[in-house]
Parts: sequence; structure tokens; C-alpha cells
Amino acid sequence: SWSEIMSDKYDTENIGDRINFLEVEIKKVKAERDRLENILSSLDTGLSLINPDSTISWVNNRIREMFPDGEPIGKICHRFYESSDNKCAPCPTFQSFQTGCVEEIERFNPVNKKWYRIISQPIKSPDGQVINVLEGITEITESKQAEIGLAENERNMSTILNNTHDVVVRIDRDFKNIFANSALYSTTGLTPEKYLGKTNEESGMNEQLCSFWRKKHQEVFATGKPDYFEFIYPTVDEGERTFQAAVCPEFNDN
Repeated sequence: SWSEIMSDKYDTENIGDRINFLEVEIKKVKAERDRLENILSSLDTGLSLINPDSTISWVNNRIREMFPDGEPIGKICHRFYESSDNKCAPCPTFQSFQTGCVEEIERFNPVNKKWYRIISQPIKSPDGQVINVLEGITEITESKQAEIGLAENERNMSTILNNTHDVVVRIDRDFKNIFANSALYSTTGLTPEKYLGKTNEESGMNEQLCSFWRKKHQEVFATGKPDYFEFIYPTVDEGERTFQAAVCPEFNDN
């Protein structure tokens, strides 16, 4: 009948409209996905989406720049990043799958000899299950080498200072003792537990000496100039001895 023909025509036109609508929406989703991809790829941090079986599901362009050898998608993460058949130990991504929490480590890559900071962020389903983990990978080789070099210098300096017979101490602006070499402890009988992190008053020094040293330290902090003087201090084995002191300021980069 005519009504049936019109109904079929209406349904056909309606389906066509729906198809056109879906095509427009798909294009919008793709455009939004491409925009998000461009944003993520412009970051200086490498991003890598990891599946529960440790395969790599997605990476941004920064990862491809940082690790240019081979295609990462579908590869086991530790095989791709470190050419290893064993999981990294510790592995923040594995831990994130287990705990459902953000995990972070600094790790040395034995393949390219570089240091990285890795932050693993769990991606959860609506029911709270971890379905993926997003790794943020930032190279920190330069700062890590500087940190290691500084620590080595501090160890060397500590070795030198601990082998001198002169007493060497450092105090902060709150007049707390933050370093002392071995000579201080052997001379005074104090221990690191009683001395470090404490003011002279808190470490048990007599009131007269505390007042004397506080005044000297205040003057050096105020003027920024060193001060040289002599003072008497009761030692452990030899009674009162006269010491010559040099109180010198330390300056930061500013």
C-alpha cells in the first residue's frame, strides 16, 4: 500500500541521516583523539601505556625519540627498553598493577647507560580494577651524574676532614650543628647523637661557652666576614686547652 511505501522511504531516509550523523561524530572523535595525541607527543616526558601482560599498548613520540631502536607497540616493556628477559627490579609499573597506587623510582638503564625517573600511574575501570598503567619516563642522566659527583666529593671531603687533628664543625642559621669531624668527638667526648642537629645549648655545652659562641656566630652571619680568635675549652683527657678558632661564612649561589 501507499502508506507502507512511504514508511519504507521514511525509514531509509532516517537510516541515511543516522549514518551521516555517525560519520560526523566519528570524525569529531578522531579529530579530538589526534589533538590529544599531538598534545601528549609534544611533552618532554615519554609516555608509555602498559598492559597487564607487560606489553606496550601505546607510546607518545617522545618515547620513540628516547628509544629509537625498533617498534615498541606490542613488545614486552622490559625487552624493549632494556633488552632483558627479566622484569625490572624493582618495577614501578608492576607495583602499580599490584597496589593500584602511583609508584615512582629512579632507574639506570644498562643498555643506553642513562638514568630515568619513572612514574607509573594506574588506569582503572569503573569498578576499580587496574586495566593499564601509564608510565611517565623522564631522562635525568645529567642531574643524576651531578648528584653522584656531589656525593662522591662529599665523601672525599669527609674522609679528609676526619683524618685531620683540627676540629671542624658546620652550623646552620638556626645555630644547629649540622656536621662535625672525628676530632670534635675525640676532643670533647660528645657523640653524634648528642651533637648533630642540636644547638650548643641543647648538646650540653656550659652556659658561658654557649653565649660566647652564639655571639661569634651571629657576628659572622651578620657581616659575612670570617673571625679569628682564641678560646679555652675543657677536653676529655687533657683538661682545659687553648684553641685557635676560625669561624668562616659559607655562601650559596646567590
